[in-house]
Amino acid sequence: MHVQTPRPAETQHPPRAARRDAVRNYHRIVEAAREVLSESGANASMEEIAARAGVGIGTVYRKFASKDALIDELLRLALEEVTAAAGCGQRSANSPPAPSRPAP
Repeated sequence: MHVQTPRPAETQHPPRAARRDAVRNYHRIVEAAREVLSESGANASMEEIAARAGVGIGTVYRKFASKDALIDELLRLALEEVTAAAGCGQRSANSPPAPSRPAP
């Protein structure tokens, strides 16, 4: 009876940090998508987004499987921005109230 041991490729490894060029391309694609979608709306093509970003169409599809996936990412980022802006300078619901000032 032969017991299979995991091959090195099958063992768990911690995730690698993204390469600098991959991070740069991600940001270029997202920015280009914002611009192209704001100009062309739903008629915007992934090819047009890739050209505006200065990357190949394969690079866009490697990161985003479809235009819907890219739009989902744009919505996620916008929601993060709104949430962060709404949270700036506001106390949480569990924070004690600010001390009141005495009347003059």
